[in-house]
Amino acid sequence: MSAYPQPVRVRFWARVDRTTTPEGCWPWTGALSVGGYGRFTVDGRTRGSHVWALVLGGVAVPEGAVVRHLCGNPACCRPEHLSAEGGQRENNLDTVEHGRHRSAALDGRRVRAMRERYAEDRPPLADLASEHGVSESAVSAALTGRTWPRAGGPLKRSRKRTPDDGGRR
Repeated sequence: MSAYPQPVRVRFWARVDRTTTPEGCWPWTGALSVGGYGRFTVDGRTRGSHVWALVLGGVAVPEGAVVRHLCGNPACCRPEHLSAEGGQRENNLDTVEHGRHRSAALDGRRVRAMRERYAEDRPPLADLASEHGVSESAVSAALTGRTWPRAGGPLKRSRKRTPDDGGRR
């Protein structure tokens, strides 16, 4: 179990609402950062509440390691919704996929819907770009899976030129 004494675990879990949200999250009820992350201090070490949720559950999380919210909720402390596997790149992909990345014009849900619409009635890329407020190249990259590879939905086949077709499309 945890190397931390029972009073620390009791103090931590007293600040977590384990009745769950509709998504099954256990939100931190203590103070939150501007980004929505909880903070908790033990023996002078302040770390994210999501990190402490794993540490107090016996998972070794090295200092500075990334703990990912698989649910997309930065306040969630439910261990099943957290992962200490993967690094910053995977964490960034998660934030984009969950629509939490500050500069992301698309999210996984919108990309999946775009792919499904394209597979169904093949609208011009310009129409999809206009509807989603992105460039045609961003639409093409999302439809073929060059970007948003984990979003789901049917992928558009890339029509790359090859020597076999004489360079024609």
